[in-house]
Amino acid sequence: MEPIYILEYFIFTFIASLSVIQIALSNKINTRFMVGVTSLLLSYYWFFTARDRNVHTFLEGVQLFMILGLSVVLAALATKILLKLLGSR
Repeated sequence: MEPIYILEYFIFTFIASLSVIQIALSNKINTRFMVGVTSLLLSYYWFFTARDRNVHTFLEGVQLFMILGLSVVLAALATKILLKLLGSR
């Protein structure tokens, strides 16, 4: 496995998951919704323009799925912690 691809994929999926959770938590188009959409679009832009992603790596489907699962769980935990700290919902 290539550590730089693992780290970049983890960061991308974490930010994208956190953004989708923020969009889902917003009741209407407000600041939370706009921050979620903006960060989601920027994460996709960063991930697919940072380097050539059309190269063969040693990451396989199960490894990518495990990284995605970890990032989604951590994004949910980060959301719960942020909501507790900010005192909303």
